[in-house]
Amino acid sequence: MVVVTVRIDGLKQFQRSMSHMEGQVNKKCQQALNRTLQRSRTQMTNAIGEKLNLRKKTIRELISLQQANKNTGLIGKLSVKNKPVPLIEYKARQNRKGVSVKIFHDRPRQLVRHAFICPDSRARLTVFKREPGAGRLPIKPLYGTTAMYVAKDMLGKVESFARIFFKEEINRLLALKTR
Repeated sequence: MVVVTVRIDGLKQFQRSMSHMEGQVNKKCQQALNRTLQRSRTQMTNAIGEKLNLRKKTIRELISLQQANKNTGLIGKLSVKNKPVPLIEYKARQNRKGVSVKIFHDRPRQLVRHAFICPDSRARLTVFKREPGAGRLPIKPLYGTTAMYVAKDMLGKVESFARIFFKEEINRLLALKTR
């Protein structure tokens, strides 16, 4: 599991300087943090989508978001699950030789020999592979690479975006309050 951690320098000092509005400052910080987490998830989804040949909906399901609230304080969490993605999600196509899939945008389609597409036990289309030389059974479902594999490369980019966006968002929220 990949977890994005962002440390905001000067946050404690900022809270001390605004101690006369303590409750409102904490609430505004939580709002800014939650909005930053949502925008960071969007950034990470787009970055992973540029590398992997997956729909953004599929990628979003692999990224979990735990927002800040009264109980957790100023702690939010953005994490990418290490869950393998079924090969059918990579725009798989069946042909005479097997199934061709395109996992990465910058690489050509790959052929998986002895594979075929059919519904699984829950009536969802799945790519299965039959071992050569075996009889009709056993067949095994096939999975592609995980989103976490690509997300590791994006961590620095997302963390720097989150730092900048949080500062802008807290300034925007406090400016709204002082009007």
